[in-house]
Amino acid sequence: GTFALTIDAEGQETRDVNRAIKRAAADGASEVHVKNPAGRHSFAVALRSEGFKVVFEGPVGWYTAGMNYGPHVVVNGNCGWAIGECMMGGRIEVHGHAGSGTAASIPTSASWSRPRTASCRPSPWSAPRGR
Repeated sequence: GTFALTIDAEGQETRDVNRAIKRAAADGASEVHVKNPAGRHSFAVALRSEGFKVVFEGPVGWYTAGMNYGPHVVVNGNCGWAIGECMMGGRIEVHGHAGSGTAASIPTSASWSRPRTASCRPSPWSAPRGR
């Protein structure tokens, strides 16, 4: 069956956190929450898992969710530049500010959004609509 998992990134290498995320997807988890990402780079990259959700509870750095096909990635915080770089499918939500190069080179089968909430101002650029 499907289950949710929480990973605490504090004190772990990025590579080990990414391995744990991929292992959870392979083991049938439907959702992974990553606590304490601390603005580090290259989390949740090269995932090929449709119907899988990764939620970062805090800010992430550059190239998060790059080269993905399928997962839904949520960042509850700000993110560095190039989030979703070369993403071929899936979805990204940023509940905070997004750096430059956000969602660069993604096809129409993928989407990103930056929901407008009371805690964040509208960005100078807006998310693609109608996808």
